[in-house]
Amino acid sequence: MEMARSRVQFGGMGRRKRPHHPGMVFHLVSRTHRREPWFTPQLRPAIVDLIHRMVGRTDAQLLAYAVMPNHLHLVLRQGRGELSGVMQPLLRRVALRVQRQHGFEGGVVERRFRDRSCMSPDHVRSAIIYTHLNPWRAGLCGDDLAYEWTSHRAYLPGADPTEFGIDKEVQGRVLELFAEHEHCTRDELCRRYLASLDWRMRMDRVAAGFQAADTADPLFLPAPTVAGDAAWARYFSADARGETDGDVPLPDLRDFLRGQLDRYEPGMMVTELRGSWLPRSTARLRANLIRAAAERGYRTGAIARFFDIAPQSVSRARYSRSR
Repeated sequence: MEMARSRVQFGGMGRRKRPHHPGMVFHLVSRTHRREPWFTPQLRPAIVDLIHRMVGRTDAQLLAYAVMPNHLHLVLRQGRGELSGVMQPLLRRVALRVQRQHGFEGGVVERRFRDRSCMSPDHVRSAIIYTHLNPWRAGLCGDDLAYEWTSHRAYLPGADPTEFGIDKEVQGRVLELFAEHEHCTRDELCRRYLASLDWRMRMDRVAAGFQAADTADPLFLPAPTVAGDAAWARYFSADARGETDGDVPLPDLRDFLRGQLDRYEPGMMVTELRGSWLPRSTARLRANLIRAAAERGYRTGAIARFFDIAPQSVSRARYSRSR
């Protein structure tokens, strides 16, 4: 009893529970096993596409990403669903691609993905800049940041962010984080973003001894970010998170259930879960999906129509104890 009590008090050997803060920005990182360079140039386009599709199936918002040879970064704003609802299907599909490409079986990622909440405007800006500078710091590109497998190009002047998996509204909100004043044009915001990247690169060179910090080239941020901090308060702060309760639409029920099913039974079709008569194991699986859909906010009637069952069956599944 004393041993059990001490494990509870000090965390024991159990897994840390993932944070769940809808509306908060998180920086997520997943590395390959033994940091093997399995994300080859041939695989990276497919991994980028998987990032776009897996996040797109949820109500999370993708702010930035980078696919490196042995790890990947995502900066996203959490929706109603768990972070694992994005990362588990993504990493499962990435692992399958890697195994198929390199011809082996076994683990691909080294451990659970890492998550870090971004609690301030500086932290959100830093997470985006850190993600986009990863290839430069690894020596994979020059100062022009011409590395294809990040979202950096979505924030350049004249860019169509949707080509890089970034929603246009999200692009605008991210760029506003770098605003010098409240009435910056889109091109001015892009230049401010690029100036912040340049400042970070110069700081890295000074830290590495490659550049002198002389007074002729002061190593300060290009300008105050008061307006950028105000944008963070509007879109990404604790006070702004309430908008996920109503303004962010739910994804299509079919897409949501397909993503959930991939967590439990990859390869199974959601249509196999319809109807009144199912094997016991399949019925338990459907009950898990029903509970997940109800917790996300889908209505009982919509769930019942999708599975072709009575609303009473949905209610029983929601409150059954078996999982």
